[in-house]
Amino acid sequence: MKILIIFLFINVVSLYAGEGGFSGDFTKIGVGVRAASMAGANVASGKDMEALFLNPAGLFGLSSIQFLAGHNLWLADTQQNFVAGGIPLRNLTFSFGLNYLDSSKIQETTKEYPDGTGRLYSASNSIATLGLATKVSRTLSVGGSLNLLTETIDDVKADGAFLSLGLINHPQKSKIRYGLALTGLTLKKLTYIKEENRLPLGLQTGVAYIENRLPVTFEGDISYLEDEGFSFAAGSEYILGKTISFRAGYSTRLTDIGSGVSFGFGFRGDKIEIRYSFLPSEINATHRGLILIGEEKKPRKKPSKFFLDL
Repeated sequence: MKILIIFLFINVVSLYAGEGGFSGDFTKIGVGVRAASMAGANVASGKDMEALFLNPAGLFGLSSIQFLAGHNLWLADTQQNFVAGGIPLRNLTFSFGLNYLDSSKIQETTKEYPDGTGRLYSASNSIATLGLATKVSRTLSVGGSLNLLTETIDDVKADGAFLSLGLINHPQKSKIRYGLALTGLTLKKLTYIKEENRLPLGLQTGVAYIENRLPVTFEGDISYLEDEGFSFAAGSEYILGKTISFRAGYSTRLTDIGSGVSFGFGFRGDKIEIRYSFLPSEINATHRGLILIGEEKKPRKKPSKFFLDL
């Protein structure tokens, strides 16, 4: 089963790779705070609602209903807001999310007026997401999400749709987790006037070491984005007294603002966690905050015999 799924991932990558124009730069902006603090190295260790936006297989880590709401002070006065919720059942986790980016007013320029015409316009982007995760064996979780994308520039609007798929393998009695995520599987191309473009295909794979007794997490990821090439990320997390989390990471492509380091921390109370991340940049540092509502992770009920026999 595991070999078959990996084989399918590789074949889909080969199918979609090729020449052509791309759209959807908005989808490259990272969503979440734990992931951003660890430089995006979360494809294997993600196990709460943030997993919806990176590797939906991690949603099976939910043991109770969870909600999150976050805000990102991004570059050039651009602001990003995102919300998500998940409902775990015995063998499935259902989830939904909304990611919205609002740009500040932009000065219109033309060939005749390269310094600006005096007219201002706005641009916005949004993604509505529905996710599903399940466990197909004692060690393997899989997940997928359907994403409806809308981009608006002034009075021009484009709609598209794409899939994200993922898996996480956690061998029994092991502190190692393996993750794989495929994004940008275009179902409907974005169309601006007469030009159609699909999203760039992305593949991310990672290995995480999780020591629950300390507790500490280390993860290393390798990513491939069709229009950018390969990148590497490493991140870590240490939880002090089950209350305060410290996170840091380094990436050769720090999610969406270039390469470099990232930092963050979190504070967890009764059923509520507040997270913050800081991403320094030569252009403009970004700050992200998030509130996660839900109980701490508890062991999920075992999958039914049908799933265990696969």
